[in-house]
Amino acid sequence: MLLAAAGPPQDCEESTALARAAYQERRYEQAVLHFTRASDACGASASLHLALGQAQLLARRPANALASLERIASGEPEYVPALKVAAKAQYLLGRDSEAEAALKRAAGRAPRDAEVPYDLGRIYYQQGRHAEAAESLQQAVALDPDFHKAWDNLGLAH
Repeated sequence: MLLAAAGPPQDCEESTALARAAYQERRYEQAVLHFTRASDACGASASLHLALGQAQLLARRPANALASLERIASGEPEYVPALKVAAKAQYLLGRDSEAEAALKRAAGRAPRDAEVPYDLGRIYYQQGRHAEAAESLQQAVALDPDFHKAWDNLGLAH
């Protein structure tokens, strides 16, 4: 857990509530603003930086998302949720090999997480590595037989 000077509890709670509400309403730029304020008021934490990174990614700011996630990596370099979001940001920035490496680290830490081989399969498919894509997507389906996106993409990879 990352620690920093925290503001008054009311500011922390209010900013966090506003951030979560904006995120739920898909107002990602507002969520970024409020998660940043929450981080300042509450003190730095892995959960707040992860939420900020996710909001930044969805606000189409992958470079900012990576910067937020780097703050987690300094204290918890193998935090699976952060690795997954970082991989998506790296992929969007055209850094496929870094995205693949992050997902492979996540797979080592969370071997039962179907989203990890799914995301790997998508990267492989986009790179024309169809056999590897099919294998990864089959692994995702084996882990979660109800993972419809994996089934849909598996049809493309064959």
